[in-house]
Amino acid sequence: MGYPYYPGCTLSTKAKNYDLSGRAVAAALGMELEELPEWQCCGATFPLMLDDSMALIAPTRILYQAQQAGERVATLCAICFNVLRRSQALLKRDPEMLERINWFTEQEYHGEVHVAHFLEILRDDLGWEALAERVVRPLTGLRVAPYYGCLLLRPYDEIGLDDPEDP
Repeated sequence: MGYPYYPGCTLSTKAKNYDLSGRAVAAALGMELEELPEWQCCGATFPLMLDDSMALIAPTRILYQAQQAGERVATLCAICFNVLRRSQALLKRDPEMLERINWFTEQEYHGEVHVAHFLEILRDDLGWEALAERVVRPLTGLRVAPYYGCLLLRPYDEIGLDDPEDP
């Protein structure tokens, strides 16, 4: 299985080990993460101002690149996931904004790309049971407290990945 992949600027610099381990896990599971060509930073914050069209240009360019590669794009970074998923939702709700961004960027993004976090791909495409079957070194007895940050789950009405109160 191949997935268009957006690593984002943090995973290409400060969190390179996260990127490398994510790619290694994907390869071990028979998935190929195909990096989008000529990508740029997602903007790292979701715009909250009244006229947020300028702040939507960077994420829309990434979504357009993903559209050229397929129907969805995978990412490991929770911030990139949040920005891209929320931008995609906003553009889908606001056709006027989408038209304005398309005019400005001289690209034709249609608003249909599904932004998927790597955990979502593991859950929905591979499945937890299939993943459990491939465990090489079980962590039986080890108490683990995962932290993936709130941006992976909130705001729920736009992200919808899992229950933010009981993931």
